[in-house]
Amino acid sequence: MLQYLREHPTRAFKAKELQRALGVGHSQYRGLRALLGELAGEGRIVALPRRRYGMPAAARALEGVVEGVGQRATHVRLEDGTRSPLHPRSIESCVPGDRVRVSRVREGRELLLQVERIVRAARRRVFGELLRAGSRWVLVPERPIPGVAGGLYVEDPVEAPAPEDEGRLAQGWIAAYDPATEKPRLESLEVLGETDHPQAAMALRIARAGWPTGFGAEAETQARQTPPIPLPRRDRCGAFVFTIDPLEAKDHDDAVCVERLDDGSTVLEVHIADVASRVPAGGALDDEARVRATSVYPPGQVLPMLPEILSSGVCSLHHGVERETMCVRLHYAPDGRRKAIAVGLARIRSRASLSYEHAEALLEGSQTALPPERVEDGLDSRALRSAVVAMHTLAARLRERRRDLGSLFVQRPEREFRFGPDGHVAEVRIRPHLRTHWIIEEFMLEANRAVAEVLHQAELPLLWRIHEPPDEKKVDELAELLQTFGVRWVPSRPVGSADYAHLFALVEGRPQAPLIHLLALRSLMKARYHAGWDRHFGLGFDQYTHFTSPIRRYPDLHNQRWLHRLIAAAGEEGWIEHAPAVARQIAAARLARPADLEDAQRLADQCSSQEREAVRLERACADICAADALKPREGEVLDGMIVSVLRSGVFVELDGTGLDGFVAIDRLGREWFHHDPVRHQLRGERTGRRFGLGQRVRVLLEYVDVANGRTWLGDLRPVGRE
Repeated sequence: MLQYLREHPTRAFKAKELQRALGVGHSQYRGLRALLGELAGEGRIVALPRRRYGMPAAARALEGVVEGVGQRATHVRLEDGTRSPLHPRSIESCVPGDRVRVSRVREGRELLLQVERIVRAARRRVFGELLRAGSRWVLVPERPIPGVAGGLYVEDPVEAPAPEDEGRLAQGWIAAYDPATEKPRLESLEVLGETDHPQAAMALRIARAGWPTGFGAEAETQARQTPPIPLPRRDRCGAFVFTIDPLEAKDHDDAVCVERLDDGSTVLEVHIADVASRVPAGGALDDEARVRATSVYPPGQVLPMLPEILSSGVCSLHHGVERETMCVRLHYAPDGRRKAIAVGLARIRSRASLSYEHAEALLEGSQTALPPERVEDGLDSRALRSAVVAMHTLAARLRERRRDLGSLFVQRPEREFRFGPDGHVAEVRIRPHLRTHWIIEEFMLEANRAVAEVLHQAELPLLWRIHEPPDEKKVDELAELLQTFGVRWVPSRPVGSADYAHLFALVEGRPQAPLIHLLALRSLMKARYHAGWDRHFGLGFDQYTHFTSPIRRYPDLHNQRWLHRLIAAAGEEGWIEHAPAVARQIAAARLARPADLEDAQRLADQCSSQEREAVRLERACADICAADALKPREGEVLDGMIVSVLRSGVFVELDGTGLDGFVAIDRLGREWFHHDPVRHQLRGERTGRRFGLGQRVRVLLEYVDVANGRTWLGDLRPVGRE
């Protein structure tokens, strides 16, 4: 035992771990534990917290600096330069920048760090409730602060709150301090509003997630002062290029242009903001973009990956101004078959900044004039309408070819919110599906596929966007569940994306179709980033990556940098015709090192994790806003659909809100209800009443908790019955 511990002097072990390592039989386990106690009592080994044992070196305190994203801690950088993840129990006790004393903890196969104490607390943001304490004001933190047992006094030079601010939510910043010898002092204070105000509730949710809401001074300076890298570019300012984005969008990543040729073929140009020429790798600006990995879009706001001067300014493809872009030029035969790929650097001037609604109106032949602030002076609206029609024709062909590949066309209702002057939600609705949505979607998919093919041929370490096939057990469970809706679905073995496409065709037009789409999505694996090749199951593509949104996604920026490197190595005047063939030839030059692939995999894991966190945050904020819209309707009877059946009750999604609430089984009626897990039903013993998945019902909206985006429902009744 001593020999084994000497071979691992800095590690600590539980008795079970030592038993396995030394091959000690189960009958001798008690003797092993007794021996550990004796050796610890003699001082030959040390007993550590959580019933662990090791050599004295394992007990020595390790110190390091916490790292993470915004105010959310994830890792500790130790003094020897190594970086290890934090134990989940320690994540909320510290923030990035804290100097901490830690100990090593093994969880399964992973070695984590547990914070023992904070040696020096970094500057941090604090959320909490404002209360009066006699003649003084106190900010009571929403979560514990190192070295603080109660609240923080609001003292000079911070401006005192107004009398009506008592009980409201506020945020402040406290300066760095030593928790052992100093009391933290508030540097600033901002009153956010009532705890159930949606803007205050969203701010608190964002803070809890630790997502950064601002940029450091050095990153802001780099964003303002770093000029674009001078590179040879093809002048495409004369091309009829324009953007189509959501109505409120401020960052325009992509612009498109479609040209019809005399032989019936079509050329599509997808121009992407050349962020890589303004955000060089390394440095504070790139570091802050990398740790975020994505922009986040809570309702009515944006938490950008890049500072606003870039994301909404010089990188954004606003109309009427020249911008640097990376261009993917795709040539299609009349039947929609792709004939050639060219990539290169360009300079464009967008002619218009259309919203999806404006483009849809043009597609329908509307004669209504476009808002003058969205189009270049002197623009011929007939030419714009003709361009949108040409785009629709090409996109329809591409969409049909993708359908033949087995791509999944999933109905995922998205919520839209309109805010009133007081910041409350005035209206919530499900966003309508427009043709112009999928026109741009098809073009971006094509550009992403093309870039994946080119970078792969050059053997460069791109970040693939992969989607593995679903687990067969989940597929079987889905097939069984679908019988509840009278849908007979028999997938192949192994299941293919065409099987899911067939399922969606089977349920098209049914009232429960959105729910079935959701259930089908839950059976699938989640798409993620990966440094190695794999197919994309959902799209049915052999090769796919993300390239078209470098303003708001770091993987796109990463791939853009490698495309830059390829163009620099093989391009003529910043352009590569017949790009896949040229990429195959340049592969022998080995533009990437083995270490680049290792870096790419670490980046892929981090970007996937950040993407999942961003989705959770956006959904939570949208639930808060939906709850705020429902708050005035407390006491009303609303329509909805049962979306989940449990032994203890059912979840009902309220129409037009995307928000669900729980109805406990004791609110279904004065009788015993039996749970049928096969049919996903609750059945009344006396009356035989049934409440099942997908059933339309009416419920009483009893209470709405805006701060947490939740509802409490009762008096459940099937639609059509009294």
